[in-house]
Amino acid sequence: MNKTIVSLSAILSLTTLCNLFSFPVYAEIKPLTPVFENKIADIDYDADISENKLLVMTKPEANEDYLEAQIETKDVFCVFDDDAYDIYSVELDDGLALEDAMDVLAGSDKVIYVEPDYLMEPEAYGTPSGPFTSKDTDQWHHQVIHTFEAWDLISKLPSHGKTRVAVLDTNGNVFHNEITGTVNMTLSCDFSTGKKKALNYTEHVDHGTHVAGLINASSADGTKYFGVANGNKNDCVELVMISMGDLIGDKIDVAATVAAIDYASKNGCKVANMSFGSAKVNGTLQTLQTAVNTALDRGMVCVCSSGNSGNSTLNYPASCENTVSVGALSVVNNKLVRSSFSSYGSVDISAPGADIWSMDEQDGYVIMSGTSMSSPIVAGVISLVLAAEPSLSAKEAAKIVVDTATSLGDSKTGAGCVNAYAAVRKAISLKNSKYLPAENNSLTSATTTVAVNHDSISKQKMLDYCIMATYSYKAIGVNDVSFVSMEAYYCSNRCYTACDYYNRFFSGDDFWKYTSKKSNEEFIDILYKALFNRVATNREKKIALNYLKTYKNDRMAVVGAILQSMATWYTYNDTYSELSFGNPNDPYIWTYYLKRYK
Repeated sequence: MNKTIVSLSAILSLTTLCNLFSFPVYAEIKPLTPVFENKIADIDYDADISENKLLVMTKPEANEDYLEAQIETKDVFCVFDDDAYDIYSVELDDGLALEDAMDVLAGSDKVIYVEPDYLMEPEAYGTPSGPFTSKDTDQWHHQVIHTFEAWDLISKLPSHGKTRVAVLDTNGNVFHNEITGTVNMTLSCDFSTGKKKALNYTEHVDHGTHVAGLINASSADGTKYFGVANGNKNDCVELVMISMGDLIGDKIDVAATVAAIDYASKNGCKVANMSFGSAKVNGTLQTLQTAVNTALDRGMVCVCSSGNSGNSTLNYPASCENTVSVGALSVVNNKLVRSSFSSYGSVDISAPGADIWSMDEQDGYVIMSGTSMSSPIVAGVISLVLAAEPSLSAKEAAKIVVDTATSLGDSKTGAGCVNAYAAVRKAISLKNSKYLPAENNSLTSATTTVAVNHDSISKQKMLDYCIMATYSYKAIGVNDVSFVSMEAYYCSNRCYTACDYYNRFFSGDDFWKYTSKKSNEEFIDILYKALFNRVATNREKKIALNYLKTYKNDRMAVVGAILQSMATWYTYNDTYSELSFGNPNDPYIWTYYLKRYK
């Protein structure tokens, strides 16, 4: 079923729903209080949920004092303030069950709706680092979506607008040389707790920086790394960086997301990119959906990554109506196809999402994969459309971008691959067609064959991954080699390095279930078998045991310490090639381990 775009008043009547891409003209509406069939949401205990926090939608006359008078709380604050309703984050007092608190609050005539606060996380795969060829530095997605040709069209206009874009993500490096001049430092802030605070300029990670760069990297230092909406000095975008967490591994709750949407939509942002999500819970996240609806009424469209589960269920917030949900594309045998990891369902549009280069957290560049990368590419194209024709609303710009996508003949990719040239050309044709050159049909015709200057992973490297997997799984008693083809599949489709493979292996349950009842000495031997295909030496075992003692038997800390101590290159076996572990000091993995498990 296609997602729909509605005005806030449509919450009151299903008959007012309109299709996302069939925008009728609405009459001016007065704020209307949302109405739901039930006031209490069902709790999905299988989802990632905050155990002591609720989201409470109230009528405008309610406030913090009113809610605190209803139940025992630790903290209450407003995360969304609208003329028709407010949304509060309510942290419950110790010992107060979610169900009981929800029942009490629902009994109030000032409460519209109450639901648990669910948790989300960034949707990207690891940060491969190591020896790459010169071809690997090419941002192949620009070739596929015709970015440069779109810029040429804009350059022929006497003037163009500038789109304010909110990047809701992990804490990005606002001082990266590629974006520092395009970030609105006054508006940029931190909403990781749901409350506005100043950005932390010392803690930043690749994910948020990478996403921002895909939208707005300026290529200021003459590199080949361009953002979709700002490369080649087009100056089409102003970024508002909104931190939702300091590190990958931090959870992003719905309360913080709703608060950030409220802030961005009130401060002139036309586009908000959200490259994070959570598997769809049993039911609709009504507070998030209502916030998205209101943001659209205010003039801001939310662009969201579909998820990396590779199934038909979109993650939240992409599954919300009124968003533009974006799936990922890969190049396989010179054909542009849906990435195997990309969730589809009712996805609206797709964009390149495998092996995508952009900025890293310092002043360098890194390659990442995931629908987290696809979403900002589409957000960048919508921003270009708005810059090319500033009179368009965000909703109208989103329609143009989806309508002009290049069809791939696969419903799992939505309308197909985003086409920057076709979208910008359509926008300019509305009022400024006299500035358009003759149409280049080769850039707008439906094609599924793509020639990309990009190296694929070699067969030797795939074999190396399979060797790694063999060591890892044999260490926990799995001798069935049928999984080897699966590891090769992951390697070839998701661009894993050794670091990323072990991130996946040690973040899973198999290793920890197998070692949970083992002694510390046995655990260390199993760990060394998984990493090196041998047991630990007496010296290594002594060092590891001392480390365990120092860190109060925190076994994940030992894993992180051993991995961190590995050299950049390490030889598993004399008969096989050396394997790249990337940068052992890269905080993407190690600080994630230590922060999560200590």
